[in-house]
Amino acid sequence: MTVRASYENHRDSVDELGRTKLHYAANIGATAKIKLLLDEGIDIDVQDDIGWTALHFAAQNNKFETIALLLAHKANPNLHDNQGNGPLWTAAMNAKGKYQGILSLLKAHADPQHKNKHGRSPLYIAKTLDHGLGDVFSLYSAKEV
Repeated sequence: MTVRASYENHRDSVDELGRTKLHYAANIGATAKIKLLLDEGIDIDVQDDIGWTALHFAAQNNKFETIALLLAHKANPNLHDNQGNGPLWTAAMNAKGKYQGILSLLKAHADPQHKNKHGRSPLYIAKTLDHGLGDVFSLYSAKEV
């Protein structure tokens, strides 16, 4: 990770995209590294220049253990990026038949009704893309898994 000097961006330990080591560790599902960074006191909810948190990266890549770890350490499942998309929206868009992360986010009270800047919510995405996503959201709503 290339870190710009603090006089350039006034954000130590942040690269040119506003990302920290935590963003990159979550992106690849490096849970041991994430635990170490959290023990060192890194901000679990730090957002990069487009508003993505570590939870967004874990959700994008279906890193279920990483999602669970971040949520267990109180990551906010309702932080939204510059387009208004939260980790649940990102997980729904990238589920590809893998729903564990979505269920974890729903259990952590991620808002399935939150609409982004284009008026689309995770629930809307689930119903539109389907591939079983609508059933996952319905199952959660019916049983509060």
